[in-house]
Amino acid sequence: MPIKQAIFFAALMILFAGCARTDQKQSMTNTRSEKEAVIVHTAKVQKKFLTEPLQVFGQSKAFRTVDIYPKINGVVVEQKAELGDRVQKDQVLALIRQDIPGMDFSLSKLKATISGLITSESIEVGGTLNVQRPALTICQISPIMVTVPVPDIHLRSVREGQKAKVVFDALPQQTFHGIIYEIAPQLDASSHSAMVRIRLENPSNRIKPGMFARIELNLSSHHGLTIPVDAVVRKGAEKYVFVIRNGMAEKRQISTGMFLGNEIEVVSGLKEGDTVATLGKNYLDEGTPVRESNGK
Repeated sequence: MPIKQAIFFAALMILFAGCARTDQKQSMTNTRSEKEAVIVHTAKVQKKFLTEPLQVFGQSKAFRTVDIYPKINGVVVEQKAELGDRVQKDQVLALIRQDIPGMDFSLSKLKATISGLITSESIEVGGTLNVQRPALTICQISPIMVTVPVPDIHLRSVREGQKAKVVFDALPQQTFHGIIYEIAPQLDASSHSAMVRIRLENPSNRIKPGMFARIELNLSSHHGLTIPVDAVVRKGAEKYVFVIRNGMAEKRQISTGMFLGNEIEVVSGLKEGDTVATLGKNYLDEGTPVRESNGK
């Protein structure tokens, strides 16, 4: 083979070898880049209707309590209602004869002034009644009242007519829904709270006065953005998330609002529809390549 041809073929071999090494190097670089991509689980920023709950504790009480007095001093000749009986307004509870020797008077009727439950009595056939001492006490328990102290810092968000959820320890399987009908105008000096009264319907009389109650009040309601709590990274006072865009991680500082169980409100830094990293976020930095998994 002539010397010139040998040199030409040798040059071609060197060129092909260089191209092969370049292609191999590029392939290795691509493989390495894929291997360095962090696998993350993600979630979308969602807009929801948010409510801020307040959990407080209270006690059930009779909605009204009235003492029934006789109109005359006299002797009970007939008793028509007893302790524990449910009575209606204007129902006759007892008949009384004025006890003045040598004089005959018509019977006086002792009547209920409200509908409710007789919770105490000082009456007995043949016994005497005095106009200065109550013969019976009637409690109205349908509706029934729940009283609850609300701290002063929350009073600005509590108003008459506001709805309340109530659960009693004695009736744990049922949630009752009531309405705030009265807020005490004066605070308790020691607890810095005001007594709030909630009205509950009690048609079956299942709720008894004195039951311990757990009450939930909604302090505010508004539309807001939410993300899983797991998406938030905290570093000192700084809070941020990693937004995933085009297969890359972008560090985004945020400010947050109320906690909502496994979610948290985002006040600024994100918009609805953004994708944020949850699981795997601690391996990310600005510009880290990522691959979304979410268990798929």
